[in-house]
Amino acid sequence: MYSDAEYYGIYNGDFIKVIKGKENFEPNYKQMFQYLERVRTYCATMGIQFVVAVIPSKEQISVMKEYGVFQDRAKSWCDEKEVPFADSRAHFNTFDWEQLYSTWNPHFSTLGHKHYPDFLYEFTQTTISNAFQPDALN
Repeated sequence: MYSDAEYYGIYNGDFIKVIKGKENFEPNYKQMFQYLERVRTYCATMGIQFVVAVIPSKEQISVMKEYGVFQDRAKSWCDEKEVPFADSRAHFNTFDWEQLYSTWNPHFSTLGHKHYPDFLYEFTQTTISNAFQPDALN
């Protein structure tokens, strides 16, 4: 068994640094936002509703709940561009994280694969419902 420091240092590399916001990944964010902008522009041209959905890492649901630098950056871009942003951390925090993710890797377990679409469905229903509120139609 590894200590937290050994685990994060050996096995998780840069993504833990991104989650914590401890280093400057600005060039990476810039590139990501350029790609997102291309997709947003295409969707707008084609009349497609573009949504950004972010899946939290296993660590963000377990030992690093207080870190959301990546989500904060993505949400800020989405707010600026008026793109709906789906952040499933609050939804996942209602479940036992050990059941949502595989124990041997950072991917969803079978149960995680069940709950993520449930979250997306709820998010989509809320987004659609809000779009048809009387004040949204003006």
